Amino acid sequence: MSNEDSTRPVFETASKCPKCSQPGEDRQQTPGVKGSTIHHIYCVNKNCKWYNTPCQLIQVNRDGSIPSPKDHSREKKIYEGFDDHDRRAQELIETLKRNAQAEIRPGGAEI
Repeated sequence: MSNEDSTRPVFETASKCPKCSQPGEDRQQTPGVKGSTIHHIYCVNKNCKWYNTPCQLIQVNRDGSIPSPKDHSREKKIYEGFDDHDRRAQELIETLKRNAQAEIRPGGAEI
């Protein structure tokens, strides 16, 4: 039995839509870390809210193993800024403030 065959039941379980629990469809593969492959699973249940959306990302390691899912929501967020991001962020904040003021001023946001 090949590595792919031995991970197939795990992959099929992992590829179920979390919303409707129906099997999803593997529509795209992208390279992952350390030689792994990331499979993009789409829900194919037309009655599901997540129909035709990428509902799961499954990492398959080079050896064919599939790591257990991990909840990253409580981990520290890592943000890598870009050149001049502080200035650009301030510009956007000022624009949003001007727009908000225009919306509450009579005739300010009318077209």
